[in-house]
Amino acid sequence: MRAAVLLALAASAMAYRMTSPNDKRGWSCKGPNTMKWERVSSDAKSFDVMLTNQDPDVMDEPMVVARGVKGADRTATVKAPKEGWPEGEGFRLNMVRDEERQSHIYAQSMPFEIVCDPETATPDAATPDAATPDTPTPEAATPEAATPESQAGSKSESKHK
Repeated sequence: MRAAVLLALAASAMAYRMTSPNDKRGWSCKGPNTMKWERVSSDAKSFDVMLTNQDPDVMDEPMVVARGVKGADRTATVKAPKEGWPEGEGFRLNMVRDEERQSHIYAQSMPFEIVCDPETATPDAATPDAATPDTPTPEAATPEAATPESQAGSKSESKHK
């Protein structure tokens, strides 16, 4: 029994881990916004990212944020949809195998806030900084991974407050 618990803990320590956004650094509803993660070489080579919120008044179903994100990049910048990201608290990003298998979650962000008021916002900057020299430009990301507009016709829609 003890060995099984230790094995489960060891396995969870060696997997994708979403580092941003988080409870201290949220997103702007206008975007673009950055997401960052850590990984090990045995993690899946790519994944899709879903924006979720448990409050149906904020968002009635998960929204595809990016498709085919390369895990080795460790960061990606995503543009906001035309109508902007929904505003509110309690959002999470799920790194999933793909949109059709959303229950296969590789990692999940801490809850974060999406705000529209620039005076109260503490969004993660979408521009590269000295601490993350490997930050790709939007051109370096795959088109679907960088542009939620490619989701046109997707069954995912969000409600705004």
